[in-house]
Amino acid sequence: MSLATVPAEIAITKIQAPKPRSSGFLARARIEERLGQALLRQRLVLVTAPAGYGKTSVLAHQLGELPAGVAHAWVALEEGDDLQRLLEALVAALEPYDPPWRTAPEALATTATQPGRRAAVVSELVNALDACEVSHGVIVLDDLHRVSDPEALEFLKLMVERLPTRWTLAVGTRTEPPLALPRLRALGELAEFRQLDLAFGRSEVAALVRLLGLPEERAEALWERTQGWPVGLRLALNAWQDVAPGTQRLPPINRHVFDYLAAEVLDRLPEHLRRFLLRCSVLTELDPKRCAALSGEPRSAELLEEIERLGLFATAIDGEDGGLSAPLTLRLHDLFRAALLHRLEREHPEELPGLLKTAAAHESDPARSVPLLVRAGELHGAAELLLAQGHRLLTLGAGALVDRLLGLFPPDFQQRCPDWLRMQGLAAWNRWDWPAMLAAMQQAEAAAAGDPLRQAVARVYQVIATLSLDRLEPPEQHLQGFDEAALPLNARVVFLFTQAWYALQTGRLGDVGPLLHRMVDLLEQTDAHEVWYQVLPVPRFVGLPGQPGLGHANGALQRYAEGLLRIAADAPTPLRGIAVVQQGWLLLWAGRLDDAEAALARARADAHWAGEPVTVRVPLKALTALLRTAQGRGDEALEEVRQRVTDLPRSGGLNTRWTALFLWGRVAVAFGRLDEWQACREQLDRVRAALAYEPLLGRAVPALEACVMGQRAAEVPAWQALLEQEESIDIMGLAVEARLRLAEALLALGRRAEAAEALLPLPARIARQGGPGGALLARSALRRVAEQAWGDLLPADLQAQLRRCAGLGALPLAEPPSPLKPVPAADISAAGLTARELEILERLAAGESNKVIARVFELSPFTVKRHVANILEKLGVQSRGQAADWFRRRA
Repeated sequence: MSLATVPAEIAITKIQAPKPRSSGFLARARIEERLGQALLRQRLVLVTAPAGYGKTSVLAHQLGELPAGVAHAWVALEEGDDLQRLLEALVAALEPYDPPWRTAPEALATTATQPGRRAAVVSELVNALDACEVSHGVIVLDDLHRVSDPEALEFLKLMVERLPTRWTLAVGTRTEPPLALPRLRALGELAEFRQLDLAFGRSEVAALVRLLGLPEERAEALWERTQGWPVGLRLALNAWQDVAPGTQRLPPINRHVFDYLAAEVLDRLPEHLRRFLLRCSVLTELDPKRCAALSGEPRSAELLEEIERLGLFATAIDGEDGGLSAPLTLRLHDLFRAALLHRLEREHPEELPGLLKTAAAHESDPARSVPLLVRAGELHGAAELLLAQGHRLLTLGAGALVDRLLGLFPPDFQQRCPDWLRMQGLAAWNRWDWPAMLAAMQQAEAAAAGDPLRQAVARVYQVIATLSLDRLEPPEQHLQGFDEAALPLNARVVFLFTQAWYALQTGRLGDVGPLLHRMVDLLEQTDAHEVWYQVLPVPRFVGLPGQPGLGHANGALQRYAEGLLRIAADAPTPLRGIAVVQQGWLLLWAGRLDDAEAALARARADAHWAGEPVTVRVPLKALTALLRTAQGRGDEALEEVRQRVTDLPRSGGLNTRWTALFLWGRVAVAFGRLDEWQACREQLDRVRAALAYEPLLGRAVPALEACVMGQRAAEVPAWQALLEQEESIDIMGLAVEARLRLAEALLALGRRAEAAEALLPLPARIARQGGPGGALLARSALRRVAEQAWGDLLPADLQAQLRRCAGLGALPLAEPPSPLKPVPAADISAAGLTARELEILERLAAGESNKVIARVFELSPFTVKRHVANILEKLGVQSRGQAADWFRRRA
């Protein structure tokens, strides 16, 4: 499925607070007033107690008692929840209040897991909360003790410290969380409710006995036996329903005998209800559809209502659509569910694997379905499911989840399952951990002995790893004896990509374009984001020599960008930004600098909206650097190219780093910056010494150095030697640059005829590169040769072409208007809003929500959020209300 159509994997029940019981609820003024005030005044409310003390119930009840207009978001945490899943659930829980996001909220969860990006995501979240138009807001994180991910806990610590004053974080947990509690206590910003606060007092137990119509004399015995433990009270009351009046004795109630007492409750149930509960206990939530599948009971909805009516340690939450007519969904108390599972394993062990498999089949979230299959012993099925889902999860940025799911499998199984090993290799690829990727794919190939197709796919991915490890091994040798056409589509796409990459690395530049065209032919057969995402073109593909219409690399790249824009649509992924960057490269290479500048602005906006993913950020810096070079803006170009080197992941491979440094060197030479060249050259030499082979473009280093140092006599033979290898070194316009700089050096030495001879092949070379991009990177040389009076030494059309290229870099740059500039009150269009943005702004002023606006204009929620972010940015305001005021004053 396309990511644009796949539903959110966070279950709706995960972000809905349990519903208070309609009967049998005892008002507890002793705690309710304190908790209610704390939720409205404190930064952090901590409800800490062992299992069975009603943490969830008291928080859910108090949310229902908050004054009108107070926003509240609920997140029920589960075992294995990490930072990404926590943020996904939190963003979904806040959706009803339309926070004015400036970054796609769906991208925040992915961005937060990137190195050095956590604080930025915290700022984005708290800024959106602060601009949310609510009188006060409460965020509840229930069962925080289930979260062990240190990144998630560190994120929450930062979030609490920066939380706006109009918001409160309430946490239900069995253990004290690492949230800088001493500091919050000292500041008076922490309210704590612990075991003694949650336990029922004698008077409350007496009131509960009266509420239920039991003999009042039982109250004291009940309190003595339970010590006010809420779940113990419920057990004891259930056990006492059949006890004759006047009986005072009860068995001791404590957590060590809970299983026994739960069994007593279970054994008193009608057989059909008991059987139903046992078989459904493998589910995280009990809803009619899934319960019917597990139990075979068509009356599942009625049985769930009976369980809720009997008060059997279950909390009610809304169903899938959250409406009043939604089917009842229950979440069993942890202790009761554990007791049920223990009884199921003891009484019906033969049924448990089948129940777990059925439960897995009804879960769309792999974070739930894979563990269920592993527990059922269906290890191969679990690995196959993880491999099928894993590509998409990695594209969504859920690498941490994939790693956790991989860790659920037994160690001995891991080493013999080809699907598990391949997924392990893909997860390593996602981290750019090439040695781990190569080792996993080699093991996957060995484990797939007897299955040629699985072996071939593993070999395809080995090529990616070997090339990234700077080993120039021909891709074809990995598929010896196997037909490429027999590979699945995604593997064929990757194989063609590796062939193009290898051809680039080995100087067979004319082969790259046709290979890329064949790759795009296959890509156009699928809308699967994860397939397109695996073969992101590198900037070095742009402008490779070819014949337009006959496999030109730029033509394939244009097709790739158009296809990527089509399938990306408005989904909150990096794909749109990647496509726009690619278009920017092609426009720059064609000499359309104004259009390239516009594409650059769009790409920056897309990158910011997608959370600044590295797959957009790094190539965007390279594009900016070369565009600024073509425009003659040296300081900006050098700053961008230096930052690109810094931003490159250290695991990206030595050749990747050498190529980035080489680009820095070319920009330094373009502006005659000897200091920048020397700083770059020092790093180039270190990386070059560590490489196992000589980089193709290494031959250009002596010529560039002689050029920047002004050593014309040495420069000429260096460029001439380089041009002897013209067909293999013509990467990113280097051949055109070499001819221009050679001509400039010859002119400086008074050798005009030789200079003209060096320039004669330029028209054909520029045509083969798909535009004058390479000429624009040699600005000083281009201007010098364009200004010369060549007479008969150069054809008139070539002289005109040189003058046109030299003029491109001098075109005035149209700077986009700052959104912070004041807008005349009489002219709404002066804000730069598009027609669609103006329509949406009018709806905002009418008080309509994102959901309503999306329905009115038949847009997706993603698109509406993006439009709102654009409107706020262009108007220079922070909230939807401020934007509405702006509109009303001018409309």
